[in-house]
Amino acid sequence: MNKQMATLYTRTMFQKFEQELIQSTACFLELKTEDASKVVFNVSARKNWETRAAEVVYVKDSDHASCSCKRFESVGIICKHIVALFRRDQIEYMPDKYILKRWKKTAKSGLVSDANGNEIKDSADPGLLIRRSTMSRLASDVVEDALMSEEGCELLRQCPFNLNTP
Repeated sequence: MNKQMATLYTRTMFQKFEQELIQSTACFLELKTEDASKVVFNVSARKNWETRAAEVVYVKDSDHASCSCKRFESVGIICKHIVALFRRDQIEYMPDKYILKRWKKTAKSGLVSDANGNEIKDSADPGLLIRRSTMSRLASDVVEDALMSEEGCELLRQCPFNLNTP
């Protein structure tokens, strides 16, 4: 699991995951309840001579684990309690549903979609981007120069109107 995450996650997120993995070795799992659809564990972890417990619920039908600490829901990285359960069950590879795209090295690549889920195609002309950058820099310099005097500011205010007349 460690090797898998090292290749998928960014360096920062891998370091956070690695901390959870290391801390999972200090976790103890105790079966609380089990029925046909789910298994509930009390997972206790020692930290600074203090024992803290969390409840991990594993739903069999959906093959999904959730924890009362809500680390995955709040931060987007799996917690030591669930990692401890995976280690107990000898799960060697992290299931894809626990690997969020935003923390992957490849997060910026791939498809981009709008709010409705429609794919946005990359149609940006590289020349256009260079011209835009150059013109933005030039406009910024003109504004800086115009700010030095009232006359310059007034001239700049009139400039857009002068550009529109043929």
